[in-house]
Amino acid sequence: PIHLKIPQIVLLHQSLLVYRNSDFERLWAPTERWKFRYTRWHFERMAPHCAALTVQTPVMAKRLHQTYNIPMDKIHVVSSALPAHLQQASGGIYPNIQMMATDKPCRLLFLAAGYEHKNHYILPALVEILRQRKLADKVQIFVTLDATVRSYERDLLALLEPYSDCVTNLGRLAPDQVKGAYKAANALFIPTLVESFGLIYLEAMACNCPILTSDRDFARWMCDDLARYFDPLDPASIAQAIERFIANGPPEAYRERAIQRLERFPSSWDAVAREYVEILRQCA
Repeated sequence: PIHLKIPQIVLLHQSLLVYRNSDFERLWAPTERWKFRYTRWHFERMAPHCAALTVQTPVMAKRLHQTYNIPMDKIHVVSSALPAHLQQASGGIYPNIQMMATDKPCRLLFLAAGYEHKNHYILPALVEILRQRKLADKVQIFVTLDATVRSYERDLLALLEPYSDCVTNLGRLAPDQVKGAYKAANALFIPTLVESFGLIYLEAMACNCPILTSDRDFARWMCDDLARYFDPLDPASIAQAIERFIANGPPEAYRERAIQRLERFPSSWDAVAREYVEILRQCA
């Protein structure tokens, strides 16, 4: 609804309402373009009437304020907590067998569903550069695409077939398979163009998995100096970051610093719920 007679509170989780980016929007089907055109229009009409809007990071708060001129005192930052299955001890968790089958020294886990802003389309150009730099025999990238879900993912997998020497599809991972994939990976590899939060970064930290990701505001806020960054639109920049990672490994004392970073976020979903209850009380 545009306006309610009682206090209206909105959780803004859809990052594409505050990020406008032709690099991935050009890949949208016409129906997708119309959907987001309408959603942005509707949100712009609704937002001024809201008693409060909640976002998950200060980055989203800033962009929401700048894009729709929403007063900052109406915007509340409530971060997500780490999923319960990743907070449990890792004892007895075995590395993903398919990933461990490669004899390459650098296994990169591209853990993302097939959406345009995740930037899977950079992979062919990246593999070409890895081949040129004689890194193809050192690097294997594992994607998690499901051809049964969207035609976009089927098209992606067809596009990636000639690059199987460097790219392997694990299929969609169930929650109980995620830790095994992190355990087998040398690093999480996420060349994403847009995120509202980036829970996957916290997952990697919790699993002691180093991070290679995009040099974007959302990633910098989530990871700080725990990640190695690259320009996600420049395959040469990505290849260079991978090459540096192979040569130098993860940041110093990664495990200890990752634990410290995780302590900045809610320890449980109960803690998140209490923050929302307080916002409801203020608005009512």
